Amino acid sequence: MLCKKTKTLLPVPETLNYFDLFGLPEPTFKIDLKALDANFLAEIVELNEEIIEAEGPTEVAGLMTHVRDHLQTLFDKAEVAFDVDSDLDRARLVTAQIRYYENLKKKLVERETEFGMIR
Repeated sequence: MLCKKTKTLLPVPETLNYFDLFGLPEPTFKIDLKALDANFLAEIVELNEEIIEAEGPTEVAGLMTHVRDHLQTLFDKAEVAFDVDSDLDRARLVTAQIRYYENLKKKLVERETEFGMIR
């Protein structure tokens, strides 16, 4: 921003973003958790239980591999939905699924820490 009086640059307010600066509405990207089907949610519940019940580093490592592999598949699907197909409904669904799997990954990192697999 320019001070009209002194013709010097003023600090940019911390609350100002590019949308405000250019007078554009901020985009929204709602995630409708209703596109998520019962099978997916059941899978998440089951994986949560497996993470809680994992009894050692081997089980935790296997679950982490599964979750990371599934996340990569979801990232690939999101890329196609966003970039190739421009299918925002599909992209929203995949993004919601990614959020669930990212939460599983966080829980697995906690378990890895518990078993001394990471510090």
